[in-house]
Amino acid sequence: MNTGSILTIILNYRTPEMTLRAAEAALVEMADLSGEVLVIDNGSGDGSWEALQAGSAQRGWQHSDKIRLLQSPVNGGFGAGMNIGFAAGLSDGTAPDYYYLLNSDAFVQGQTMRTLRDFLADHPGAGLAGSFVHGTDGTPHRTAFRFPSIAGEFEMAARTGIFTRLLHP
Repeated sequence: MNTGSILTIILNYRTPEMTLRAAEAALVEMADLSGEVLVIDNGSGDGSWEALQAGSAQRGWQHSDKIRLLQSPVNGGFGAGMNIGFAAGLSDGTAPDYYYLLNSDAFVQGQTMRTLRDFLADHPGAGLAGSFVHGTDGTPHRTAFRFPSIAGEFEMAARTGIFTRLLHP
């Protein structure tokens, strides 16, 4: 059962080997899912683009319909790099049903993409979904934070016990 296509976007900035490793893990997950992996070099300017191309060639990805490489001439930050991926869409010119944003230092495993896609398909009111993240040693990483507000920013800057207790809720 196909519940929608996924465009996995991996943004590289001066970490080509790690990015290739993240792409390999994503491709394993995407093997029987509709969609593709898009690796964007975010204006690294350090030879990363060439390393990504060479790594892709070594892995036989040049003619794969599951992975593409794209080069951004500038590094506009994470959001701008992801926007390049959103605008690129799938290689056939269509927009995917879902986007999976993946950092170059993250390596998906198990059925992560399928599980998140299926959750979103089953819960049309949900705008996004995220997965559990842990370090290579298994230590959980905190990935959810309080929504930014003026009070929250003030508290982060002040970092005094009184303000922290007052602004806790």
